[in-house]
Amino acid sequence: KSQTGGVADEKPEVKAPPPEPGKPKAVEKPAEDPKIDDAPVFKVQISTGSKKLSPNDRQFKGLQNVEYYEENGVYKYTVGSSTDYNAIAQKRREILDKFPGAFIIAFKNGTKMNVNEAISEFKARKK
Repeated sequence: KSQTGGVADEKPEVKAPPPEPGKPKAVEKPAEDPKIDDAPVFKVQISTGSKKLSPNDRQFKGLQNVEYYEENGVYKYTVGSSTDYNAIAQKRREILDKFPGAFIIAFKNGTKMNVNEAISEFKARKK
């Protein structure tokens, strides 16, 4: 009989999770995420071309996670993606031997922005 009492105790515990109004509190936490989403995203641009290439194209010399964006009808290929400028600067140094012309670009909310402004913003956020 005490075991059934234990089962009865477990059932109210199962009913206890329906106070899932705890989930709206979890929704409040992503309110911090828009600030992160608002941060500039740095990438290393390695190549441009008039044709869309496969991420595995030989031109990318075995680099992984090659992405592209299109600007004025030109495909521009990038590697790396971080709100941490230092991480992307390191990525650029790592690939300079294969891509001597690689340089850092920045996007904010999916739109390309001035990289110097992005760096200033990165430094201001770091403080």
